[in-house]
Amino acid sequence: MLHSGSRNIGKELAERHISTAKSLWKLSELPAPDLAYFIQGTPGVCSLLKDLKWAQNYAMKNREIMMVVC
Repeated sequence: MLHSGSRNIGKELAERHISTAKSLWKLSELPAPDLAYFIQGTPGVCSLLKDLKWAQNYAMKNREIMMVVC
């Protein structure tokens, strides 16, 4: 089993984007603050997708490097 600890980066990025989504909405208008969202095609969605792709590539590269060492 390999574990690089790279999941924390994804968690941190997700929390940052969740916080941004919550800041865009009047949370009193939503049934629950955790239902805040980005609208498709907006800069928030583009930034989220860019960061998610980066995190996935980072995790994959870590795994590749660890597999060569092992």
